[in-house]
Amino acid sequence: IAGVFAFTVQNTLNSILIGFINGTGITTLLVSSVIAGEENRRSLHHTLKYIFKVGIGISLVLSALMMIFARSGIAGFFCSGDSSIYAEYVVDMLRIYALSIPFTMISVILVNFYQSLKKIKLANWLCIMDNVIFMISSALVLAYTVGLPGIWFSHAIAEILMFITLCFIVMRVKGKFPASIQDLMMLPDEFGVDAEHRMNITVVEEQELSDISDRIIDFCNKHCIGKSRTMAAALCLEELAVVAFWNISAEKKYVDIYLTYKNGELRLRLRDNGIPFGTEVLGRLKNPSDSECDLGFKIVQKLAKKINYSSVLGLNVFIMDI
Repeated sequence: IAGVFAFTVQNTLNSILIGFINGTGITTLLVSSVIAGEENRRSLHHTLKYIFKVGIGISLVLSALMMIFARSGIAGFFCSGDSSIYAEYVVDMLRIYALSIPFTMISVILVNFYQSLKKIKLANWLCIMDNVIFMISSALVLAYTVGLPGIWFSHAIAEILMFITLCFIVMRVKGKFPASIQDLMMLPDEFGVDAEHRMNITVVEEQELSDISDRIIDFCNKHCIGKSRTMAAALCLEELAVVAFWNISAEKKYVDIYLTYKNGELRLRLRDNGIPFGTEVLGRLKNPSDSECDLGFKIVQKLAKKINYSSVLGLNVFIMDI
C-alpha cells in the first residue's frame, strides 16, 4: 500500500517535471539539427555545452526543491486518516527519486543530440537500455537486496549505467575515454568546414543587402567556383535575403547568412527573425507564379538544386544547395 501511495504522488509530480526535461530535449534536437546541417563543429560544441549547463542547472534546482519541499508538496495527497501514516514513507521515496532527475536530464539531452546527428540507431538503443534493460534489471536486483526503496534507487542507477555504457561506446568509436563534451559528441573526423572554406554575413540594416552579392562572388572566386554557379549563388541568396528582410516585423531585424564550400558542394544557409512562413508562402516558394510578387521566389526555385525550410525557436531557416 505504501508503494502505491508513493507511486501515485511521484507520477503526479513527474508529469510536471517531465515537461522541463522533455522541453530541454526537444530544444536540443531542434537547434542541433540546424547547426549539424551547416556542419559547424564549433557552434555545435558551444550549443551542446550551453544546453548541458542550463539543463543540468535546472535539473539540480528541481531536484533540490523536491528534496526540500517533499513533505509540504505531498500535503494535498493525504488527509487526516489511516493514509497519513504512509506520508513519511512517501517523503523518503520522493527524496530518493529526486536523485535521478539530473541524470535523466543528461540522458535526454544526449539522446536528442544524437538524433539531430541522424545517429538514430544509437539514440534508440540508448533509450531501450535506459528505460527497459537497465531500469528493469536494477529494479529487480535492488528490490531483492534492499527492498522497496531499491525500486526508487533504480531510476538513478539505470541512468548511471546508461552513461557508463555510452562511455564504452565512445571509447570504441574514438579510441579514448570521453574526457570532454567534444568526445561525447562523437563527430566523424570529416565533419565540419575549415575557416577558409566558410563565410558568415550578418545583415541588420537594409543598405547592407546590396553588399551580399559582391561578398558571395568574392568567396566563390577564391575557391575557383564556376561563373554560372557563382552568379547563381549570389543572385539566389540576395533575392532570398531581401524577401526574408522584408518579412521581418520586429524592430530589430536580423538576417544571418552562412556559406560553405566542401567537397565541391556549395551550401547556403539563411536564418532570420521574421514571421514564420505559412503554407501559402512555402507553396509559392516551391511553385512560384509568374506575378512580380513571386519573382524572387522564382529565381531561387530555378537556381537552387535543393531548398529546405524550417522554423526553429522563432527563427526562419533556409538551407540551399547551389
